Amino acid sequence: MEHQTEFEIDFDFEGTYFLIQGTAVWMIDNDSFDYAGTHCSYGKGGTCELPDYAQVEDCSVDFVELHHEDDTIEEFDWQNKEKMLAFEKEYGTLIEEHLNQQEFETGDAIKAFETYHEELEIESRLEAREDW
Repeated sequence: MEHQTEFEIDFDFEGTYFLIQGTAVWMIDNDSFDYAGTHCSYGKGGTCELPDYAQVEDCSVDFVELHHEDDTIEEFDWQNKEKMLAFEKEYGTLIEEHLNQQEFETGDAIKAFETYHEELEIESRLEAREDW
């Protein structure tokens, strides 16, 4: 299942401080599995329930701010299309790695996904009540 969120991420790379804003598309997965009964479980099977996790599948950058070692600051967005395309091509994988690391540490994408689905469920229940 996919879920889309806006992001702001910052990190240092090769002497440059990156501040990036954009949109990420997350793949929400769950590796829970069923297992058969064995002699160890006295013939009882079951399901190993694992938590959902998110991994960035794609991202698009909307704004970039770079702080270089020589104290110059460079900012650009989609008004400079050629520069933005070149930036995404060069640093897209690095940005995705940092987004995945941030998700591993905070779980923000999963929390946003769960909140979104809870709100949809509440909304559909309210609509069902109004129709009743």
